[in-house]
Amino acid sequence: GLVHHVFGVVDTGFAVIQLQFGAVADHQHALRHAHSQRIDGHLGLLDAAAGETPWLFSADTPTCLSLYLACLMRWCALYPADHDRRWFDTRATPRLHAMLEGLETRASVRAAQAAEGLGPPPLTAPDYASPPGGT
Repeated sequence: GLVHHVFGVVDTGFAVIQLQFGAVADHQHALRHAHSQRIDGHLGLLDAAAGETPWLFSADTPTCLSLYLACLMRWCALYPADHDRRWFDTRATPRLHAMLEGLETRASVRAAQAAEGLGPPPLTAPDYASPPGGT
């Protein structure tokens, strides 16, 4: 249920994404490729879970899981900046993509988008932040 999905994303998803960002130079390409495949597999499992427990992945009434996952997916689309990120496409996980689209319509996301200079759309096709007040 909820606890399983939340800890699955926090324990596994975030750890793999951290490895993706900080892969050691000697094996960087191979590690990033392997990590990309792992992340893709995890997102596939979460997309299936979104079909079984849609309320966990709701954009209408967001959960900590839907909001946290949206941030992780945004990071996957943007980082590491020097790595080919064509492997990542939110449309490959249609339920998660729909969640991201729904979150983009929320006032809270639009406020964060304006405050952080996230550009449109901030989750389904993100660009690097350019805060209006600078960094």
